[in-house]
Amino acid sequence: MTSELDQELRTAFSEASDFVQPPPYLGDRVRHAARRRRRRVAAAVASATAAVVIAAGGGFLATHDWHRAGKHGPPAATVHGYTIAFPDGETARQLAISGAYLYALIGPPDGEGVTLAAYDRGTGRLVHEVSVPGAGGSALAIGPGGLVWLSFVASTSAGPSGTWLLSPDLRVHSGAGGGGGAYVLLPVSRTAALIPDQNGLILVRLPLPGRPGQATERLEPGSSLGQALNTAPGVSAAVLDGRIVVQVTNGSGFDSHLVVAGHPHITFGGRAANQVGSTAQIGDSVWVATYEVHGQYATDFGQLVRLNGNLDPTTPESVLDSPVLARTQQVWGSAGTVWAATLASGHALVCFAADGRTGPVTTLPVRGPVTALAASGNTVYVTSTPRDAASGTVTSYPLPAACR
Repeated sequence: MTSELDQELRTAFSEASDFVQPPPYLGDRVRHAARRRRRRVAAAVASATAAVVIAAGGGFLATHDWHRAGKHGPPAATVHGYTIAFPDGETARQLAISGAYLYALIGPPDGEGVTLAAYDRGTGRLVHEVSVPGAGGSALAIGPGGLVWLSFVASTSAGPSGTWLLSPDLRVHSGAGGGGGAYVLLPVSRTAALIPDQNGLILVRLPLPGRPGQATERLEPGSSLGQALNTAPGVSAAVLDGRIVVQVTNGSGFDSHLVVAGHPHITFGGRAANQVGSTAQIGDSVWVATYEVHGQYATDFGQLVRLNGNLDPTTPESVLDSPVLARTQQVWGSAGTVWAATLASGHALVCFAADGRTGPVTTLPVRGPVTALAASGNTVYVTSTPRDAASGTVTSYPLPAACR
């Protein structure tokens, strides 16, 4: 890749390493996509996803009425902190956190009619919201300067797709539909982001929100992810030791694995017992929730593993020996802490310290399966979906001391 991009990466990640994380719900798409393709004679498995839309502080309950856009219900106290509930059929599907704002993509779990909302993290009140073009499969990321990147994908061949760069309060944006949408964005500067493509990494540049100018894009030299006709861009990306690691599948959507951009011979996964699901970056390591494929079926869980910049496994023995982490569904990372949603009985959500040492696995008292998570400071925000509920809710919890 170019020296110019290399410098932008160094600057961007020194300024905003916490901002660049794959949207947590997208890792689950890999597992569900594999299952759908392997069950061609059965009904498709719907991908139920949600995202955290809450911040620390006193408690209140905020309810959206999407027929009256942006109007919330009255405040109400909760046991753990803030909670935001949504009407039946609506949920928060992705989140991002930056400064005073918390962002959420909200809509049906798997469909159109999506809204991007910004909340005041101090009060939980809605600041602003915008309708998202295209279908629900959108990528959301926060770049340097707190600018918001959003990519949306057409629901049909004739529908809109493209990428926006929005101001922190979402009131101004640049960019437009007509270009290619993406399922993952990796911001590298205030006005540039990388998008994985079957031919490599596409560098997209947009004018600052509200400024005149045209969007540009170019294929970064030396950023191949594999054979173009047998490589499908994936749903997560990370920067390890200055290298960009991308999740991809083959041209038919099978064999989910990680690859180092520009070094397609350096890979992890793709084998029956090591399909790559969601990923989380902690320092110069990436944690991977793997899953297995047996014939025409994919499992719902697998072993949690840690990889270095060469994609070599470096998983601590305590993690490999954990019966809880052997049933991991999704993984998230935040400031030296690994979070895992599991199918182990009584351990829907666990965490452990992973920055320099591996701490004990600690269970959080969440209700129902966890579908999304974000953490900031000493608070973790969790979206869970109780089995008797039609939509997810978000609850904040204090970060367990053992996980810091």
